[in-house]
Amino acid sequence: MHSILRAFPVLASIASVVLAAPTPVTTACPSASTVYAPPSSLPAIPTLAVAITCSLPPSASTTPPSTPLPPSGDPWYRPPDNVNWLAAQPGDILRLRPAPGNAIANLKFLDTCVGFQAYNILYRTTDSHYKPTWAVTTVIAPLHVGDSPHSLLSYQHPYDSANLDSSPSYQIYKDSSLQTAIGLFLKRGWFVNVPDYEGPNAAFGSGVMSGHATLDSVRAALNGARAVGVPVGARGEMYLKYAMYGYSGGSFATEWAAELQVQYAPDLRFAGAGIGGAYPNITSALAKISSNLNKYPAYIGHLGNITVGIANENEDAQAVAMAALGKTSWADTIQAVKDMNLHPDALQKFINDVTQNPTVRSILNRDGMMGYHGVPQMPLLIHRADGDQISSTSDTTKLYDEYCGVGANIYYHITPTEATNSDPHYNEGYVGTIMASEGLNQMFKGTFPKGCQTENSANWPWPFTLLN
Repeated sequence: MHSILRAFPVLASIASVVLAAPTPVTTACPSASTVYAPPSSLPAIPTLAVAITCSLPPSASTTPPSTPLPPSGDPWYRPPDNVNWLAAQPGDILRLRPAPGNAIANLKFLDTCVGFQAYNILYRTTDSHYKPTWAVTTVIAPLHVGDSPHSLLSYQHPYDSANLDSSPSYQIYKDSSLQTAIGLFLKRGWFVNVPDYEGPNAAFGSGVMSGHATLDSVRAALNGARAVGVPVGARGEMYLKYAMYGYSGGSFATEWAAELQVQYAPDLRFAGAGIGGAYPNITSALAKISSNLNKYPAYIGHLGNITVGIANENEDAQAVAMAALGKTSWADTIQAVKDMNLHPDALQKFINDVTQNPTVRSILNRDGMMGYHGVPQMPLLIHRADGDQISSTSDTTKLYDEYCGVGANIYYHITPTEATNSDPHYNEGYVGTIMASEGLNQMFKGTFPKGCQTENSANWPWPFTLLN
């Protein structure tokens, strides 16, 4: 089991952080002693009035700025200069702080009687080249919890961007879809972990990086358990179950984490994972988005972001892209790709030139195709709209068949085209995420369906609900 000693292996001095008291609630709330008190076998859970004491290096200040800074301009998003982070293990914590400002102010569905606190964790992970790097995750913890066991959901948000400042740890303050999803999961009583899984290079579309960063974010959340409020027994035992979920770009990170877990993180024992609106083959997804631009022009940004994101992680791909546009710097190339959003024909030609290059094809084959790095060992929920305009049902069904052929446990739900209205990908993301949350709830309870099952229907095997 993880212990608080493992949580801070590279940290040298002691710093105490006293968090500001929460804004008093105006509604009549039940007594914490009768509703929220943990069982006697668990220690008291930190509240906003209690100091969180962490061992931190002198330069790794835990005092956050009063307002959030974009990751590109916040030095906290990089490892401390006086810490040999290269020697740290995947998932080791390099920095920890309460999230700046009020990260939970606009979250939806929250019970004002409970109260929550958000934390940022900078942790060591591994990039797509299997070299050390780092990433950030945000953990949102309820201040009072009930009986054990407790549950933590790692939610991989689809930020789908090659821009570091689009990372969820920063967008949590303004992205309503992210705020809604987090609120949905918190409403179920879960701790929520939200990693910036693209890493410091904003490597959108790089499967191995995304999978590693997702797995290590869970390790980091567990390593920092006491600091972020997760119940830990007197001898370090964790009264906790954990699972993963992601839709669209978030499903990309989640599925890669699920298939990489057996080789990269065998110490983790997930209750399950859910993916929706997945694109198992990046090359196929780029082609489908391109072919649908006349009908769905809003998705044009995915073309450039995926291509730039993959090149952010691969210098060889950068060289190919720069040559295709006649540029001599990567910054100029990125700007040129952004400008081409106004010229779809030029953008489509550029994407085709880059992705058909043998060097880039090799990268896409190893880092953009699901199913080649392992078979998920946890129960898996897959859902998608049959008319999804970003990816093909045949790609997802192929992945499902391959996994089920070697004994995986999967429930696969396909929503018929007529049930998803004018924007299948978007609508499936809204309804499907709510429905998938009940599947995740069953994973935590151990009642998720066994074996492999496929359902092609507008109906799900459980009710549409926001409640446990």
